Amino acid sequence: MTGVAPSPRGEMLDVTGAARRLNVSPPTVYEWLRTGRLIGWARGSTHGWVIPAEQIVGPERIVEGVDSVLEVIGNAELAWDFLTNPWPFAGGGARPVEKLLEGGNSIQQVLDAAPGYLVNMG
Repeated sequence: MTGVAPSPRGEMLDVTGAARRLNVSPPTVYEWLRTGRLIGWARGSTHGWVIPAEQIVGPERIVEGVDSVLEVIGNAELAWDFLTNPWPFAGGGARPVEKLLEGGNSIQQVLDAAPGYLVNMG
């Protein structure tokens, strides 16, 4: 996988593509994946990483709260599925990633909803 690949979950990047978008080095991307600052998951044992592009909002900038959602859900793929599927928030449905982009109290709404996603998965 090189650069960008189409996906029903949105645009996906490999480490090099993510590094370019973030304006950081590939080792920095690996570190951010390791520490949970950036959501991504291994694509098989030899196919590298899959990193959703939508979480990248600018040079060295990730959507605020993505790391906290990953911490609550504990699995990068499940966390991204939660973030990109409509969820019934107070006042109407929305994709959690869009709520995170609103900032402020919306971030807490997403974090409060994340455990419910896990319950619905079980």
